[in-house]
Amino acid sequence: MNFLAHLHLSDNDPELMLGNFLGDFVRKAQTDALPPKVKRGVELHRFIDTFTDNHEIPHKTKKRVREEFGKYAPVLVDIFYDHCLASAWLTYDKRPLSDFVDIAIRNLRAEPKLIPNSAERFLNYAEANNILVYYRELEGIDYVLQGMSIRAKFDSGMERGAAYLDSHKESILEDFHAFYPKLQRACQAFLNGETTFAKHGQ
Repeated sequence: MNFLAHLHLSDNDPELMLGNFLGDFVRKAQTDALPPKVKRGVELHRFIDTFTDNHEIPHKTKKRVREEFGKYAPVLVDIFYDHCLASAWLTYDKRPLSDFVDIAIRNLRAEPKLIPNSAERFLNYAEANNILVYYRELEGIDYVLQGMSIRAKFDSGMERGAAYLDSHKESILEDFHAFYPKLQRACQAFLNGETTFAKHGQ
């Protein structure tokens, strides 16, 4: 899952949201120094990644995407799934997507001292280009993937990612809608202390 899903799975809690956002930007030593609930958000981020990486539905999606994009398939599927969430937003949240993103950005900006430079750069980019809302448009996915392709050290093929998504959207959407409610339930169980790991296929 990519940034939009991580934020959405944070139980509408500002500190969990911040930690969940920081999950890709902080190492263990930095995590240990965070306030307890923000640290819990980082742990939630890693739980989401583990659950997703080990679940049979995203695994099936990645297997298909890997035929065209090789080792970059997991990166693309994360972004494709965020597009699916954004494009079907009202299925999973009563608020307009733009309202949710505005709240999320304010929450992330509330503790600037906790945000490392790498996270700050992404946050500035996402806010300036309204990326989290733009995810719902195929053009937004193309914009993001074109930039990632330019920055990639090797020939990733990600510049073709939006065209692939357009051609295979029905099957990707089907996978996403089958998986996301399971992930929502797993996250709630994690936050309730009912589970600390992600079983394959659940």
